[in-house]
Amino acid sequence: MDWDKRYSIDDYLFGQKPAQALLRNEKYLVPGGETLLIADGEGRNSVYLAKKGFKVTSSDSSIVAQQKAKTLADSHNVKVHFKLEDFFDIDWSRKQYDNIVGICFQFIPPE
Repeated sequence: MDWDKRYSIDDYLFGQKPAQALLRNEKYLVPGGETLLIADGEGRNSVYLAKKGFKVTSSDSSIVAQQKAKTLADSHNVKVHFKLEDFFDIDWSRKQYDNIVGICFQFIPPE
């Protein structure tokens, strides 16, 4: 899937509010912990968690999505660390996280 193309619209593809799955499961996260959001897209979930005091790293393979995520984070005056990478290529040995959030898996093809 060409995510850069999908994200190249004026508005936010999935909106700016956090995903319902995140809201339902937030209670399981270590509060304020180091949190990696994989395939985070335009940043709605990372911005939400950063506003709640989490130390957030947002990872996505789309440069277009990350540019929009940076704009969203700036507009909410929150700090988010951004990494341009595909979650299939993440080097899991390089850093330890308290929380890892992934809300994208319904889009992974069966291959």
